[in-house]
Amino acid sequence: PDPLPPNPAALAAGAAGLYDAHAYHLAVHDGRSAETGATMFLQALLTCPEQLKYTHVFERYCNMSNLAVPTSGDEELTMHQCYRKCGTKNTNGAHEDVFGNTYNESWCQGNAGASLTNNSNALCLPREECERLCTGREECHSFDMHRKYTRCYLNTANCTDTDRHV
Repeated sequence: PDPLPPNPAALAAGAAGLYDAHAYHLAVHDGRSAETGATMFLQALLTCPEQLKYTHVFERYCNMSNLAVPTSGDEELTMHQCYRKCGTKNTNGAHEDVFGNTYNESWCQGNAGASLTNNSNALCLPREECERLCTGREECHSFDMHRKYTRCYLNTANCTDTDRHV
């Protein structure tokens, strides 16, 4: 039997034969099989696409530069606007919003007593969802996340000006 199977393209084309599976798994030194001396070429390429990373800045937020959720015309954003989704409910779990939409998980904890109005830009979502929403929108530069609750604000490019950070 041949020590190694042919390349995958040859196998896909119907190459037949017996192959030495043991030799296939032997260690390779300097491009040659330690046991058989056959020349072997191994190449492993590990590449990953560029990943966007968000940097956590403690106890700071971008003042007055939020994406205008109520007037954005973006249905996904307005669907998760805290006021629309939760009103003043302070619950986490299934409930119906002010428009009759039902949510299995609302992420509404912390809304009771909060000064959220129908003009609020707050989104009631966990961090992962806030990241996803920001990453998927060209007009989103960053987001501010509440320290304790599942509430975030998407920020515009105005947040590149550090004078807006408080």
